[in-house]
Amino acid sequence: MVPKVKGYKELLVRLKYFQSDYYTRGRALEVHQFLKANSEPLIFSDAISEVDFHHQLVRLKECESLTDIDSYADRFSHTLMRIVLIVHKADYKR
Repeated sequence: MVPKVKGYKELLVRLKYFQSDYYTRGRALEVHQFLKANSEPLIFSDAISEVDFHHQLVRLKECESLTDIDSYADRFSHTLMRIVLIVHKADYKR
């Protein structure tokens, strides 16, 4: 079971933690599950941001199918960075 965060700051701290290691297989899926469990309180400023957020979640899952570790790390880091930027601009309701 994926733990729920207690607030916006904790969500950002956990995402920063995930940014510390892009080369470990399974991390992209772990981030995907974490965000699915904790994204309900996010309030996006517009529909485009919300659609982009969900698109990036799909890209996280797709990372796991990449066989080359450098491609995996590149896609994972880029996708996670995009997600952090989207979450940073969103409001958080608890």
